[in-house]
This record gives sequence, C-alpha cells and structure tokens, in this order.
Amino acid sequence: WKRPKVEQRKASDLLIETLRIQTVVEVHEEMLEEYKVKPKTTPGIVDCFDLTQNFRKLINDDSRSDPNLSVFSGVRFIMIYWIILGHEYILCLFLASNLQDLEDLTSGPIISYIFGAEYAVDVFFFMSGFFFVYVFQKRFGAGGPRFIDYPLIVLHRILRIIPTYVVVALFLWKVIPFLGSGPFWQAFVESTNRSCTNSAWSDFLFINNLLISNVLANDCIGWGWYLACDSQIFILMPIFMALLLKSRLLGKATITGLLVASLVYSFFLSETYGFQALGATGMSEDYFTKYYLVPWTRAPPYLFGVLVGLWYIEERGRLSEKLARSRILQLVSAAVGILTMYWMIKITEPLFKDPNAYTRLQNSLIVSLSRTVFVAGLTALLLPGLVGSKLLQDLLGNNFFHVLSKLTFSTYLIHLVVILFIYSSVFLTHYEMFSRSLGSTVISFAIALLLSVFVELPFANLERILLKR
Repeated sequence: WKRPKVEQRKASDLLIETLRIQTVVEVHEEMLEEYKVKPKTTPGIVDCFDLTQNFRKLINDDSRSDPNLSVFSGVRFIMIYWIILGHEYILCLFLASNLQDLEDLTSGPIISYIFGAEYAVDVFFFMSGFFFVYVFQKRFGAGGPRFIDYPLIVLHRILRIIPTYVVVALFLWKVIPFLGSGPFWQAFVESTNRSCTNSAWSDFLFINNLLISNVLANDCIGWGWYLACDSQIFILMPIFMALLLKSRLLGKATITGLLVASLVYSFFLSETYGFQALGATGMSEDYFTKYYLVPWTRAPPYLFGVLVGLWYIEERGRLSEKLARSRILQLVSAAVGILTMYWMIKITEPLFKDPNAYTRLQNSLIVSLSRTVFVAGLTALLLPGLVGSKLLQDLLGNNFFHVLSKLTFSTYLIHLVVILFIYSSVFLTHYEMFSRSLGSTVISFAIALLLSVFVELPFANLERILLKR
C-alpha cells in the first residue's frame, strides 16, 4: 500500500492565503459595524410618541429631585377633586329634578365646604407662583437667563398647554355630539357648537377671560379661564425675576407691593359693586367680569406663592433645623394652617342662610383677603413637610398621589366634559352628589391618563427636542 501524494505548498503561499482570508473577514466586520443599529443618544421625533416610554415616565418616581416638594402631589389631587365636586353641585342647580329641596340642602353646614372649592383654584395659582420661581432659579441660577431665553420661556409654556387644550376642545366640539342623548342633550349640543364656533380662538390665545363675561355659558372651554388668567400672570413674571436678579430687596418689595395693591383694589371694587363673600349666594356679571376672571384681582395667591418660593430657596435651611428638632413647632404650624383654612371656609356659611348676614364692609374684607389668607394657611400646614417632616411627605407625597398629580392638568381640562356628558336629569341630594363626583373623578382621571400618554407627554418630549432643552 502506497501513501497518496499530497501536494506540497510553500510557506509563503500559506501566509498569503491566511492574510487574504483575514482581510475578507475584516472587511465584512467593518460593513456589519457600519450598518449596525447604534443606540440613540437623543430621542427622535417618533420616540416622543412611544407609549411605553411615556407611561413609564408617568409612573416613574425618580424625577423628583427635591423630596420636600412631594407634599404638593397630594395637594394637587385633593384640590382637583374639590373643584370637580364644586362643579357637580353648580351644574345640578340647573339640571336637578327636585329643586324644591334646594333651600334645605343649601342651608346645611356642609354647603360651605362644597362651595369653598373656589379656594382650590387659588391653591393652584399659589402653586404656579411657587414652582415658577423654584424652576426659574434652579435652571438659570444667580446669573439669570439670556435675553433670548425670555421668549423661549413663554413658548415653552404655550407648547406644553396647547396640544392637550386643542384635543379636548375638538373632542367636546366635534365628537361628543355623536355620543349621547337625553332630555337636555340637543340643547347642550347646540350651545356647545355655537360657543366653540364663536370663541374657541380666544381660548387658544388665552384671552377668553378678558373677552367673555359668562364663560361657562358662552365660551367653548369656559373653565379654561383659569389657564388664561394664570398664563397672563406667567408672561409678566420674567420681568419681575429680572428685577429680582438685579436687586433681591427691590424685587421682593415690588412683588409685595403688587400683592398689596391688588388686595386694596379688590376691596374698593367690592365696596363699589357690593360683592358677596366668594359669591356665596349669587355671582353677578360684574362679579365675574371685574373680579373673578381677571388677573389683576386673582394675582395675590400667585404672588404669595412667588414669595414663599423665594423664601424656600433662600431661608429654609435655617428654619428646617429648628423645625426638625421640635415636634411642637411642627404641630403648631400645622394646627394654625388647618384652623386658618377651616375659618376661611366656614366664614361664608351664614350667607347661605341669610344673604344679608354681613355688612358691605365685612363682605368686602372677605372678598379681598380670604383667598390669600387661605393659601397662607395652606403654607403653614405644609411648612413641616417643606422643611423635611417625613409624616407629611409620606401622607401627601406617596406614589399614589405622585402619579395622579401628574394628571391634574388633563383632568382639569376634561372633567367638565365628563360631567356635562353624563348628566341628564339629576335628583339633588348630598349623597347623590358625592357619589356622582367620585364617578366623575375616576372617569376624568382615566381619560386624563390617555390624554397624558397620547398627547401631553409626547408633545412635551417633542418640545424638548425642538427647543433642545
């Protein structure tokens, strides 16, 4: 048996073949690397509408850089529910089938708590002022923004509000009419169509509160007056912040002076037109157009929030040490706050029994001062939490409230659409109203979740890309 001949190859040929194979492999690896999908360092436009990402952002609790501010989460939820409950009662006055019982219902002690929901709006004004100065200071620091940043600040706010605002208005105007029926439905559809046709443009320009006297009856999104009023104050705030950056003392004195001037103006306005405390037994057209809807009379809680925000940034360290060491000081502060808010709510109760219970002077004092006093009481209640009290932070800042607080903007926009949709003929009792308000709240928050994930958060992400924030 003979071994077969094997072709002998030179070492140099083997080396050349090896190098050729290695070169081919390297070329293929480079091609694969070139076409390999690389992780994105910045989100694209399509990613802004990623539902999974937006929902994760909604429930994520890692974004809170300051745990002391978590107490505002519970406040937001409680205040939005109070507003929904108040609106339930107001609408029932027009739609209830047992108006003969109205006197008994409005003369009881509970009614002052219901219509005290007016204060909830002032709490949102207060929080707007607080967080404006807090975010402004945190972002721009002691140096302040550049001149070009001021229009971008305003643009940022408009872009955050308008998409959800437009979607809710179109839903009310063009979709809701095809979804319902009932004894009041046709009148509701005709009224909505007429109002939105005539006034939707003023809503989106944030001037409806200055142009329309009866916003609930004649405006497309009548309750959007708050957004207009808040935005009008917001637009002027960078001017005062620029003044604060030049002189802390002069800036604070100017803001305090504006607050006092607004209170004095409200007092003389009430004296002139005879307004009743918080419109408890009737809201005249003068009350709405000259006092309730306009920024120059609703600004005090906002400006008070700015002053509290400045204090929080500058002084909380020194006070927190004292409060942290003293449980008694914490309890005293919270007790003073609760009693102050309770007093402001109960002060209107006599007017439901007797519209002439207070003199003109007493009514004017309540009209001008009560809203600011109420948010001052809320500040005293929250003060222990703002300087580190774990009890208040756990109570008002838990994850449940934190998630729902992110939905309060969308909930505010949609809640009256829900209430108007589900109402037909209503039998008016306190039990009926509380149960209905809970249902309206759940439905409003459920729709608000969809609005937040599908509209508000995607456009917020898009706005960050457009402004490169």
